[in-house]
Amino acid sequence: MASGAEGAARSEPQASEGRAAGRSPAQARAGGALVLAAALLAAGLPAATPEPEPCHEGLVCGRPVDLNAADAALLEALPGIGPVRARAIVAARPFGAVDELERVPGIGPRTLRALRPWLEIR
Repeated sequence: MASGAEGAARSEPQASEGRAAGRSPAQARAGGALVLAAALLAAGLPAATPEPEPCHEGLVCGRPVDLNAADAALLEALPGIGPVRARAIVAARPFGAVDELERVPGIGPRTLRALRPWLEIR
């Protein structure tokens, strides 16, 4: 039979148990994410979709907006798009590619670069 001290030592988890020695839990999770990304790439699947800045009101995170189908209210939820630009985008449809958005007055290369991760053409 084990003494009280030996039994207590066996039942207490070690500080580094469940993670690599010298790594914080956040570092261990990041390492796990890298392993997952590598496995997805090896399987021929994309590791991740473009990661836009934090979600804006009205947008679904990780799901791009269809430039040809979104209504003006949804377009206004995009960064840098207000009511005037949203109406101009709707009026300029259809678009064959996201880059054609530059033909809309008030949308230049910088705005297009900021919007590109949020948009798609279906």
